[in-house]
Amino acid sequence: MMKSYLYVLSIGPVQDFIAAARRTRDLWLGSHLLSEISKAAAKRIDDEGGRLIFPNLKKEKLEPSSSPDAPNVANIILAELKLPDQEDPSHLNKRAQAAAQDEWEVNLIDARALVNLDEIDAGCSHPEQHLSRPRRRIRSVHSLDRFETERLNFIGLHVESLAANWNQTLK
Repeated sequence: MMKSYLYVLSIGPVQDFIAAARRTRDLWLGSHLLSEISKAAAKRIDDEGGRLIFPNLKKEKLEPSSSPDAPNVANIILAELKLPDQEDPSHLNKRAQAAAQDEWEVNLIDARALVNLDEIDAGCSHPEQHLSRPRRRIRSVHSLDRFETERLNFIGLHVESLAANWNQTLK
């Protein structure tokens, strides 16, 4: 027998991404980053049989993208879960949160690699604990387009405040 659940996951804190913005472009980049994190969680829910209600996107639109043309996803995910009677929905919740955390860490590690923070261990689950020197803007790298460079700059410049608040949210 199957039980149906209405599942809601909120990704945040949104306010910290807004507060970290210095320019309009930073607001957009913070929004894009949260959207990508939300898409990762939504994709995990979809991959595990949840029926996404919001966002109502096809599976291919949930793939990670650093393109400015990628579909945006809100920081709230709403899904219907049909699980066997004995299965606890909190297990899927943990996996969706882990997917969001993984997406955050991938972005964090990419940004730090570009600003030459070599004390970061790419395998560390909390790389923000290893920061010891101030961030600096990265120069445009030939292999990256301007958007990708700006996105990683945003993360690199605001990483301490965003990382500290992000990890508090997931506890």
